[in-house]
Amino acid sequence: MKRWDSGRYTQEEVAKHFEVSLGMVRKLSAQRKRLGHIGVLWCNCGRPSKIGRAQCEELKAAMKAKPDATLAELAASVGVECTAQAVFYTLRRMRMSYKKKRSLPASATGRKSFEPASSGRGCKGDSIPRGSPSSTKRAPRRT
Repeated sequence: MKRWDSGRYTQEEVAKHFEVSLGMVRKLSAQRKRLGHIGVLWCNCGRPSKIGRAQCEELKAAMKAKPDATLAELAASVGVECTAQAVFYTLRRMRMSYKKKRSLPASATGRKSFEPASSGRGCKGDSIPRGSPSSTKRAPRRT
């Protein structure tokens, strides 16, 4: 933007020099007038969280008190009206793991049947009528 500040170059020349669009130069110029800098603004996007710092501490205490609570129960314990997904994102931002443990033991792996399965070779030979193709295409008509 020093090129633009010097007054010797037009916005079009600045855009061409930095290989950006004219709209980008205009946007950055307006941003600098408004904010005083042309830095990145990506951190300001999105809706602010309803769960503040004080509620984060309450959430952490609720997780320690009842680790098997659902996200809806945790949201109710914080006292802020928010979705379960908002609680999940807050836990993720706090780098806290939210993973339910199984209520039943895992099933045993291994052989379930004691009889060997049939190979399919013992099927009846007349399961497909003679003269009809075994594919799903219709047979050509006789003329």
